[in-house]
Amino acid sequence: MNIPIFVDSLQWYRDDYSQTRNKLMMMDVRQEDLSKKKFYEARKEMGDLFDLFAKNQRLDKDLALRYLEQGLQVAQSDEGHPYWELLFEYWQYTTTAPNIGDVSKAVRLFVKVSSERYRDCPIKGRIHAALIDAYVWSDPISYAQEIREAISYTVDYVPIEQNTFQRMLWAKSRLHYELQEHELVVDTASLLLNYADDYAPDQINAHLHLAQAHLALGEYEQAHTNALLAYDIADANNYTDFQRASLTVQASIHAHLQQWGSAEVVRYQMRELDWQGAKWLDLSFDAELNYWRERNNIWAKFVVVRFAKQILEYYRKQEQIYWICRSRYQLIEALVAVPVWIRWLVRIALDVPSLKEQVQLAQEDATYLKRSEWYLDRLSKIAYPYMD
Repeated sequence: MNIPIFVDSLQWYRDDYSQTRNKLMMMDVRQEDLSKKKFYEARKEMGDLFDLFAKNQRLDKDLALRYLEQGLQVAQSDEGHPYWELLFEYWQYTTTAPNIGDVSKAVRLFVKVSSERYRDCPIKGRIHAALIDAYVWSDPISYAQEIREAISYTVDYVPIEQNTFQRMLWAKSRLHYELQEHELVVDTASLLLNYADDYAPDQINAHLHLAQAHLALGEYEQAHTNALLAYDIADANNYTDFQRASLTVQASIHAHLQQWGSAEVVRYQMRELDWQGAKWLDLSFDAELNYWRERNNIWAKFVVVRFAKQILEYYRKQEQIYWICRSRYQLIEALVAVPVWIRWLVRIALDVPSLKEQVQLAQEDATYLKRSEWYLDRLSKIAYPYMD
C-alpha cells in the first residue's frame, strides 16, 4: 500500500473564515460592494454556525444539528458555497448515522463528492472513509471488492489526513479478518500501529487484530505479546472494555496452548472487570467462543451454544444482517458439535430451535445478502444434511 501525503482537511475552513472577516472589515459601503458584502457575510455566518456546532456537538446533539441545518441552508443559497455545503452535510452524516454507519447515506455523499462541482473539496477523503466504514460494518464479504478499490483509490488519489488513513487501515484490518486472510491482517494492522501512536483506541484495536491473526496462524508467542500490549495500553488509559477484550484473547491463546492454569488466572481478571461494569466488545466474541471450544467437554459445548445464541440476539437487536448470518452460522456450528444424544437437552435448556429450523432461518437470512452464495456455500460445509 502506498503511503499518502497527509493534509489538514479543515485548514481551508480556518483560512476562509479568517480571510472573510478581514475582507469584511476592509470593505467599503459603496453600492458596487454590496453584493460582495452579502457574499462574504454569508461565509462569515457559515463559519460562526460551524463553530457553534463544534462547541455543542457533545453537549447538546439536537442544538448542534440545528446549527448544521442552518449552515447548510446558507451554503445552498443562490451564491453557492460548495465546500461549505459538503462540510455541513458530512458532519450531519457523522452526527446522525449509527456507529456502524449508513450505507445508503454514505453512498449519496460519495456520489455527490465525485461530481465536478465538489470534486476538489478538502473533506472528500473523510467522505470516502465514511463509505468504507459503512461497507465494512454492513457486509464486508459482499462489498469486499468495493472496499479494496475504494481504499486503493483514496490512498493513491485523494488528499487525506493521518487519522483518515488510520480509519481506513482499521477497516482494512477488519475486512481481512472477516475474509480469514490472516497474513494480510498482520500486514495491515502492523502498518496501522506505525501511525497510531497518538490515538490509543487504534493502537489497541491493531494489537487485538494482530493477536487473533497470529493465533490463527499458530504463532502463539506473537499472539500473546500483542494481547499483552493491548491490555497495557488499555490499562494505562483506563479503558476497561478494551482491557476485558484483551484478557479474553489472552485466555483463548492459553487455551490453544492447553495452559489452563494461566487461562483461569486471566479469566478471574475478566470477572473482576465484569464486576466493575466492563462491557463486551464484538472483537472479543470469537476469542470467547474459541476458548470454550478448546475446553472440549460437554459443559463447554453447552456454553458455546449459549454464548453463540447471545451473540445472535445481540446482532438481531441491531438489525445487522451480515452479522446476523455470521452469528447464526456460529450457532449452527455449535449445535452440530454437541453429541446427538444430548443435543435435545441443550436445545430445551436454552430454548433453541432445532438444527433444521436454524438452517432454514439461515437460508432465509441469506436472501438479504448481496453475496448469498458465499454464505450458503460456507453453511453447506457444516449443515448439508439439513439444507433445502
